[in-house]
Amino acid sequence: MNEIDSVVICDCCEVGGVITGISYNCCNDKIIVAFGSGLVQVDKDSGDAVMLYCSKNSFITGVISICPGYLITILKAGKQYIHVINHCGEVIKSTEVDCKSMIKTMIFNPCSKHCDICSIDYLIYKNGCYPYLCKQPICDCDLGYNPCLCNHEICQECCCDKPDIPCGDPCADMIESIALMEIALSHILNAEGEKLQKVIATTNDIDKILCVNKEVNKTIVNVTHLEQVLYAKLEALQDNCLCRDLCEDECD
Repeated sequence: MNEIDSVVICDCCEVGGVITGISYNCCNDKIIVAFGSGLVQVDKDSGDAVMLYCSKNSFITGVISICPGYLITILKAGKQYIHVINHCGEVIKSTEVDCKSMIKTMIFNPCSKHCDICSIDYLIYKNGCYPYLCKQPICDCDLGYNPCLCNHEICQECCCDKPDIPCGDPCADMIESIALMEIALSHILNAEGEKLQKVIATTNDIDKILCVNKEVNKTIVNVTHLEQVLYAKLEALQDNCLCRDLCEDECD
């Protein structure tokens, strides 16, 4: 979570206030920033901003870029809408959101460029306090334009790309993660053993040896606690029917 860079937005569009959303335009390698009063396109290097859309009598609450267009959520007259905006900043479609639901943020999930499955994932709060994750499949007719293939480049390969290869088994993934943690713990214990050997070989000071032994003992206690957590994970997996079948097949 270390900050590696920053972009200073030049105040050239007369758009200010709190940033309500941010997205990435893969067509021209620009950052799309939503403010309450407008939508701007920002150059990552110079920070120069260009106005894309100006909101009148409404408040923009979020944005996602689906190149060459954009989806924004706005509040207007106590109601929330989803606007589809083309690359010229024109609203080509508008949909009113259920008054009981409030969209907090949304993500475009394009799957892969060889797959016809695309969706918009929404984080929605109903009645102002109950959070839900919703997925809405979309197609070109829903957007009103044809998304560029570059939208799919950010996604990893999915099972749709290789239909002959089944999707990963979550139980197997959990077992693999436990095995990797066990390997890491074994390296820690080996390092502690080498530490003791080094101290014994280089000094006869009993106080130093006892001090190092005390620190090694603390490490072993912490490793023991982690081992108990890993054991609990394995027990939970054994209670899963898929993993039970897997274990029975291996035993056979």
